[in-house]
Amino acid sequence: MIWEGYSHPSRTEQWISASEKLRHINAHVIQDMEDYVMLDGFKGKSVDQMSKIIENDLTQRKKRKGKTKEEEEEERAEDKRRRFLEQMRPPYIWNFFDQGGNTPHILRAEADPFKCYVDGRIQSLFEDIHALGIHLTKNDDARWKLLVKYTVEIFKAEYKKEQEDAAQDAAQAAPAKK
Repeated sequence: MIWEGYSHPSRTEQWISASEKLRHINAHVIQDMEDYVMLDGFKGKSVDQMSKIIENDLTQRKKRKGKTKEEEEEERAEDKRRRFLEQMRPPYIWNFFDQGGNTPHILRAEADPFKCYVDGRIQSLFEDIHALGIHLTKNDDARWKLLVKYTVEIFKAEYKKEQEDAAQDAAQAAPAKK
């Protein structure tokens, strides 16, 4: 088991059960579950406010990359395709997948996985995830703190690399504008 040493062996069946439940959830709904968890950080914001924050962040990220006109047009076409594909997701349409597979998923402010299944499977899986999460934080305090420390270090390194890449892209784009 991947969480060996972090989770008590008595929780093995709960891990297996949660994994089995996850197998019976549509891939788009799993993305909505991920978004739903991330959106928890926007407490107190309306869907419209979250949408604006997400869109502004996406716009800022695109600006930093110093792209050519062709690349900018390609991004606009990708955005248009993404907006269209959002209509082709559960609970509206099931099992429709982008054949090209080139359109990356962007955080969706309106993500609500609970609307997709009426049989309670999402609620049940979230209950397992919550219980296992609580267990992970309490089972072995030293290991948990080390895991959190390493996770934060990974995100810091990714952020630093993103900033360095953006600075390098800007430096390369600057001579081209002259």
